Parts: sequence; structure tokens; C-alpha cells
Amino acid sequence: MSCIELTTPMSDRFFFSPSARYVWITGWQPAIGLDKVKPLTGVLKPVGSGTPKHALILQTATVRATDPDTPVVIGTTHTDAGAYTEAPIDITDNTDGKALVRFGVKIWTDSNDVEADLQAQLRIERYGKVVANKTITCVVPGAATSYAVLTDWLPTPMVSKMTAAFIVTNAHADFRYKPVWQLVPTTKDSSTLGAWTDDGSGWKSAAELCTSEIPIAVSQQDQEMWVRFGVQFTSNSAANITGTLAVVIGIRK
Repeated sequence: MSCIELTTPMSDRFFFSPSARYVWITGWQPAIGLDKVKPLTGVLKPVGSGTPKHALILQTATVRATDPDTPVVIGTTHTDAGAYTEAPIDITDNTDGKALVRFGVKIWTDSNDVEADLQAQLRIERYGKVVANKTITCVVPGAATSYAVLTDWLPTPMVSKMTAAFIVTNAHADFRYKPVWQLVPTTKDSSTLGAWTDDGSGWKSAAELCTSEIPIAVSQQDQEMWVRFGVQFTSNSAANITGTLAVVIGIRK
């Protein structure tokens, strides 16, 4: 499942000023399994008396691109014109508990304005993928616990960890949910299905949530050939409630 990706090269001319600005070089993308980025950037043909500066930035969002976190510098700050590259940058701490990420370049000057060409491209190391992106209506009859299957069966060697992002709407205040998975040995029939398993962290009630990466126990993988992912939902106290869940499931090798 590992993959090396190259972003589309970006090249354009910009005004650099003492007021920093962000130039985005990728769109929003799933953060699951995205471990490292290696930047290639350049500020060329400067015109003006200032000193152009630039640095690679990253911006995350818990679940919605319309509600992002503040961008942060993750690369070296380059303090003059020229072409630059650097060692791969580990971003796993930045993206923990985040569903989305995008990359850009922060540009500014020390004092006076400068006009210059900005060029940028990234090499991305990705070791995961999205396996479910669904919206479901959950009905909790009485105080019962119910499940919804979200993915097809996947070979367990493909999966070491999972991440789940949720947006809850139209739900009763007592609505609760959590990500779960189910394992089976060689055949996928009802007589061999294992119990639904969770990470033990308890029920969730947040209207918007992205989990950290949840390990799928190695001992279970050794015994089982197939795994699928779902969501378990229940009521905290009230009977016969409903809720709508938008769910994205990602896995990592």
C-alpha cells in the first residue's frame, strides 16, 4: 500500500512583502498514512531591494476543510533567493487526529517588496488509503446497541491501523457511537464471524471527531484472514432515537 507521489509542479510570479502570505500548492487530501514530505522549492529572478524569504507550510482540518487549523511552518526557512531542497519531513505528529491536510509555501520579505518567481513541488510518502466514505442514518430502538457495516472485507495483511472521522447531524443528545471492526478466518460466512471489536476508549458523543490511528492487534491478524470496519451506535439513556453519521474510514499498512 506504500506509494510515492509527486505533486503537480507549481510555478508563478508573486509579490513578496513584509506581510506574509500563503501560496497553496496542493488541495485538501486525506491525512491517513501520509508520513513524510520532501519539498523542492525555489525563488528565482527577484526584482526589488528586499530579501525574499519562504518556507514550506502545512494546514490540517479535523473533519471539515471549511474549519481548518492555523497553518504551521514545517520546513526550513530560506532567507534568500535560490533553489532549495531538504530531507524528508515527518508530519505524523501534525496530522494525528486530523482527517485532512494541505500544503503550501509561506512567502514574505525582511523589509522592502520584491517580485520573484516561486516554484514548488513535493514528494509525498503515503502508506494508507480511504476505504469508506459514507453517510448513514442510525436508528436506536429502545436502549439497544446496533451496528452498521461500512467497508467490504479486506485482507488483514493490508491493515495495521485504522482512522475514523465522524460528523454527526440530526441526532438526539443521547446518541453515542464508536468505530469497530470484525475479523474472520478463511471464510466470510455467518458461522465464522468474530465479535465486533473496538479500541476500548469508550463511546463518542462529539458532533465532529477524527480519531488518532487505532492499532488492529497483531495477534488478531495472525489468527484471522479478513477484516471489515463499521460503526456501533447506541443511546445514553433515551429510547428510540436517531442520528445521521457521515463517516470516513482510513487504513494504514
